[in-house]
Amino acid sequence: MVRARYGRAERLEQLLQHGMHCVKECSAKNRRMAA
Repeated sequence: MVRARYGRAERLEQLLQHGMHCVKECSAKNRRMAA
């Protein structure tokens, strides 16, 4: 299947999106603490 070939790139993209989500969550928490 084609999926196997793109598995790594897919996982990398998911990791990146997860990282961005974490950064957003962290900044939101920091804003809440600062406010």
